[in-house]
Amino acid sequence: IPSTNGVFFRKNSQLFFTDGTANNSFEVKLNSKVPDFVSKDMILYKGNLVVAQEEFIVVADNGRGPAKEVVVGKIYDPINPTNLTIFQDKVYFIGTGMDGSGRKAGKLMSLDANNKVTEIFNFSTTNDIRFKMIGTKGNKLLFLRYVYNYGDTPPLTELWVSDGTRQGTQKISDSGSPSQVWDENAWIETNNHFYFAGF
Repeated sequence: IPSTNGVFFRKNSQLFFTDGTANNSFEVKLNSKVPDFVSKDMILYKGNLVVAQEEFIVVADNGRGPAKEVVVGKIYDPINPTNLTIFQDKVYFIGTGMDGSGRKAGKLMSLDANNKVTEIFNFSTTNDIRFKMIGTKGNKLLFLRYVYNYGDTPPLTELWVSDGTRQGTQKISDSGSPSQVWDENAWIETNNHFYFAGF
């Protein structure tokens, strides 16, 4: 990931920074509760690198200085991409919550420039759920929610939109979703429209 001063990159369980010189190439220490760097998802935001671990880690764009850990409860499955997305000048992501029975449920959340985390929308609990951010269209954030149901009920891939508010977060479809929704190239945006291969 390019920053204003150099490039961040990962190697196995480590995060590194380089500005192209030997003197300024080093491992970035995250001071995280997670012993190894496990995140596949990072984004440059407001001149800092935001890293999704079990919590958020905010690193200065030169890789130096103390890394700040931002408590969010827990980020949804940090080992897989959480699809950090910049929308309305904030970083949006899916967090993890639990219902009264201890079952996992997703939460749409945002992180602002002051490292304040806001819960926007709580999804209903299901047996198995996955999320994928698609992108933004106008004043809407688009994302997918995969719901696996045990028994004879077929799984659903739901298309959701949000304007950054609880009232403006809603499911708009659970049919006609792309057949390769988890592919990076499943969605193409052109002329302010999203196109995808459905089934």
